[in-house]
Amino acid sequence: MKKVFCFTIIIFLLAGCGRHIDTDPLEGAKNFCEEMGSYAKHDNYGDANGCLNSYLSAYSQQDQFTFVIAVNKELQKGAYYSVKKFIERANTDKYPSFAEWQNLSVEIVMYRPADAATLFCDKMAGYAANGDYVQASEYVSEFLSAAEKSGNSGSFFHALESELTLEYNRITKRFVYQVDARRFPVLFDLKCRIIASEEVKEIFVRHHMSVDLPAILRKKEFHTSSLGSKWPREDEIEFFNSKCPLKIDRSLVLSKVLFDEKKMEYIFVYNYTQPVDDILAEGVNIAKSAVLNSIEDDYDFAKRIRSGLTHLYIYRSVEEKKLYEIKIEKNDLKPAIIQL
Repeated sequence: MKKVFCFTIIIFLLAGCGRHIDTDPLEGAKNFCEEMGSYAKHDNYGDANGCLNSYLSAYSQQDQFTFVIAVNKELQKGAYYSVKKFIERANTDKYPSFAEWQNLSVEIVMYRPADAATLFCDKMAGYAANGDYVQASEYVSEFLSAAEKSGNSGSFFHALESELTLEYNRITKRFVYQVDARRFPVLFDLKCRIIASEEVKEIFVRHHMSVDLPAILRKKEFHTSSLGSKWPREDEIEFFNSKCPLKIDRSLVLSKVLFDEKKMEYIFVYNYTQPVDDILAEGVNIAKSAVLNSIEDDYDFAKRIRSGLTHLYIYRSVEEKKLYEIKIEKNDLKPAIIQL
């Protein structure tokens, strides 16, 4: 009886040592940060390594990425400042779970480039605060290699450029921009890529903020009575296409105009004449806003859309690959002002 009792106690204790990990990585991230707080308080990397291993083992690869991103967001809170520093100081050679954590933070660029940019800036902020260009160079080298292999380097650098415009990343940006090119060529390469991304974004926004399609089509040589009709007529389409390719900007042309009667879509196909990198959703939203302003200022174009016609703008690369599209429907337009 005594042996059975002792055996029961042992089983109970072992069960008590088990860690319940929430199947939702977002909730798991909150619990993880709380647990890590006690380890950070006592500088206990041994048990922290085991704790981290338990959490990472509980999730699939995609959920691991979600977990890492969620933990990073939690660590931005002031209450977890000591935990954040505790994780940053971890010896990855001695504690393999922290090495795996660091690898996941880099591999995220392969699947979620925008989130990777946020994690990247957070990591670089630590190096910037200490002026540690040596460690920063090693980290950047590893990160850039992963970005190139992922095929998402364009999206990553667009996201990184946006991240560095935020006030709390100002020190990190200055840290990168003041790098000595001869001593730290990898960081200088990073600086050049960020600057290139800024230029691409500037060109992209300028295209759409300056392109007033209805005004262009209203030019004297484009005048056609068909514009007053409810739907685009065949002669209107033919007339527009006879003027294509129409130069819109120094690196953008209107290639052709189509009308899909079944879908009631008026389609404008553009081509870039110079290489353009991946475009973020943020940039497309800016473009859509510019196109909307242009349409709302033109009575005939707006009237057609309010009647049920959809405008679809397709933008393609030099290689004829579709980069993005903008769709304008009646719900996108402001309510028409009725004059009595």
